[in-house]
Amino acid sequence: NEAVTNRLVALKPRLRFWLNVVDVPELCDFYFSALTRRGDIQVAVSSGGSSPTLAQVIRDKIEKILPRDLTSLIERLKNERQKPDRDLEKLRGMAEAGVGKVFLISCGTGYVGNLTLDALNAFELLDVALVDALVSEEIRSLIPLTCKVVDVSKKKGFHSKSQDEINALLVEYAKQGLVVGRLKGGEALLFGR
Repeated sequence: NEAVTNRLVALKPRLRFWLNVVDVPELCDFYFSALTRRGDIQVAVSSGGSSPTLAQVIRDKIEKILPRDLTSLIERLKNERQKPDRDLEKLRGMAEAGVGKVFLISCGTGYVGNLTLDALNAFELLDVALVDALVSEEIRSLIPLTCKVVDVSKKKGFHSKSQDEINALLVEYAKQGLVVGRLKGGEALLFGR
């Protein structure tokens, strides 16, 4: 309501209050953030009033990469931090180790249109992709440019990495706090080990 807005703007200098007018950033003294919480951790995204919708989209992307069990990690870190002989390097290591994630991604026949929405969403998050030979170039093109790609191809008579080595890599990268994807041609759970 423009009349109410004008009245509030006129009263501001005398009554000294902060004002937020939706979709009129130049009249705002503050902006609301798109907020996500996991226990004591809060992440706020603001566009300075330019595009609250974009802030919400970015918040939603951040929310996807936050571990669901972040609350238990926070409690462990809080308890460690309260110890008189706390080790800051140990705390950092615990924090970094607590946020890794591993996705087993079925790449099907190689046609992008057959990927699930969960698979497509996982691609956006990847820091490291362990890719087998049956994953098509079309699907490989979805891997972010910033993602490290590790070839773990297995062909008749030749395995670039054993299954134990692949499993160890998944764990190693996740312990570093990275988001790792194991991309398998076909149905990963049917042919997975």
